[in-house]
Amino acid sequence: MNNEFGTKKSFVTIKKLAVLFVVVIVIIIAGAVYWAKFRQVEIERGIVIDPPTVIAIDITKMPTGIPTDLPIEEDVQILQNFETQEEGTNKFQSTRQYISKKSFGENVSVYSDYFFKNEEWSINSPIIGDDLVTFVAEGVNGEEMLISIGKTDLESQTVISINLIYTKE
Repeated sequence: MNNEFGTKKSFVTIKKLAVLFVVVIVIIIAGAVYWAKFRQVEIERGIVIDPPTVIAIDITKMPTGIPTDLPIEEDVQILQNFETQEEGTNKFQSTRQYISKKSFGENVSVYSDYFFKNEEWSINSPIIGDDLVTFVAEGVNGEEMLISIGKTDLESQTVISINLIYTKE
């Protein structure tokens, strides 16, 4: 029997493909069984970490703890606005992420000025790249704030991500 190329279909070729298919299925099943067993061992050791519960915050409100004097733009597209708690601790994280109407350079300048003029925050070290700047600062009450300013490929937008990590007493 000839195929569309004028050559004979080989029973051996079809058999090889069938064997290959079976081998792939066996590998997938073996991987799934191994993963399930590995996860069970991790559960028995108490190592499995479930992701924290994320509480979405209405975009018209600021997440808890984010300083009210922070130079956050209004009337911008909010990408993320949430709070979360590290399970079993008093540690919390508040996050707000938005697309800025200002340029990358303008935002770097605005947030640099904020940290250098504000005595409540001690800037540890900015992480500076071509398309991303992250300020890492420590507050007088032990809280940590990370502000990342990044350029996107999409229409040269600038995205601001504000993360505050703090402890409630």
